[in-house]
Amino acid sequence: MGGWVVWPRVGMNKGCPYSVMTQGEGASLLYRASLETGDVRFSGAADQPIALMLKPVAEGGKAYYDQGKLTLEENPQATPSAILNGWIFAVFGLYDGILVSQRSDWELAFEQTIETLKNDLKYYDAGYWSFYDGEGHLASPFYHDLHINLLSVLAELVSVEAFLKVGERWECYRKNKVCYIRAFLTKAYQKLRDPGEAVIVK
Repeated sequence: MGGWVVWPRVGMNKGCPYSVMTQGEGASLLYRASLETGDVRFSGAADQPIALMLKPVAEGGKAYYDQGKLTLEENPQATPSAILNGWIFAVFGLYDGILVSQRSDWELAFEQTIETLKNDLKYYDAGYWSFYDGEGHLASPFYHDLHINLLSVLAELVSVEAFLKVGERWECYRKNKVCYIRAFLTKAYQKLRDPGEAVIVK
């Protein structure tokens, strides 16, 4: 398939062996190496994982295309789980790929997934904390902080103020002791209810 296998190597059976975050981060590293060294072998090695990332899930890829929307999926299922941090890391890899390749089809996919992410961010807001994914799993403090940082970087990268505003709101949640305690207790309950849940508490 041209991508980097991850789930079987860490002892997890996810159906699809590829992680969109792994493809995005790995490709980003190789594209940056290509820009630094001028060696096109790095960018050539990164092109296939990006292509896999943008291939529809039904064809073994990591992308859900639905009525103009594009979700980059960390863990493909019958319906998108839309894990937020994995999606954004994949976006970073795609961005670096566009800088090197100048491919118009990738630029279109980038614009499509950015618009989807901007419109779907409201579904990740619990009103006192952020959700880890689109299935209602609350983020641990570690992932909540990661969401804030990722949105800050993304806002600067694409000049979309909505990302910055959401990140700032989630930062306010983080500093509010009542929100923090509520989030921690809710997350702990989720772990007790579903011990197999892969979302960690830190």
